[in-house]
Amino acid sequence: MDSYLFIVLVGFFTGILGGAFGIGGGMIIVPFLLIFGLGHVEAVATSSFGIFLTSLSGTLQNFKNNQLEWSDVLTMGFGAVLAAFFSAYLLHYIPTGLSQLLFSCLLLSLPFLNKINVANFHTDRLKKTSLNSYNFLIGAFGGFLAGFFGIGGGVVLVPLQRIVLSRPLKKSIVISLGVVAFASCSASFQYILNDKVYFVYGALLGMGGFLGAKLSIMFLPKIDEKYLERFFNLIVLIVSAFFFYKSFKSILT
Repeated sequence: MDSYLFIVLVGFFTGILGGAFGIGGGMIIVPFLLIFGLGHVEAVATSSFGIFLTSLSGTLQNFKNNQLEWSDVLTMGFGAVLAAFFSAYLLHYIPTGLSQLLFSCLLLSLPFLNKINVANFHTDRLKKTSLNSYNFLIGAFGGFLAGFFGIGGGVVLVPLQRIVLSRPLKKSIVISLGVVAFASCSASFQYILNDKVYFVYGALLGMGGFLGAKLSIMFLPKIDEKYLERFFNLIVLIVSAFFFYKSFKSILT
């Protein structure tokens, strides 16, 4: 019972992260599930399922608040669905140590990615067809990472929208959270087909995430962007260190 309560609390915390940063929270969920004794693929699969429930909650809350721009979410989400389904299948054939090392490298790149603030393109100058193409490609990249790492994909969806499309941070967060729901749903379906999802853990994560996302979205407009970025970078550094340790331990053994 205590372990179940702890998983709900982990979900609650990741729900707060999801609402605040537009991410799925998998970079927190996956390490905790590994500590709980799940295998790497099972941890990623269960994380994807929990993220789907959490991001769906946050997206519905944003919809209720009339903050969603469906055209961008659906275009980006279409690319995310296709890529997430493929990468979730691919993970079964990648050595655990290698996938964890790649995840750590991805996380370490995020603070530098978030520092890029000079955009090459501007949404008001793009034709609608070009905007849709960029949305699709960004969604596909985020979706691939979602299925492969169980992270939802928001960790790259938010900065890429800011860099490539010059979208404001909070608008990027809202769109990203909607796309994460699509990507994690697709990845979860692939993992369910291969019987890799621990549904009880995933449901508990989703329950906590539902509450955390609602709370976070309520307070998001009041939080200074610079504090959001600093807190995000701190979490990234801690989790990347954990996965470096796990990857080298796996490779050495």
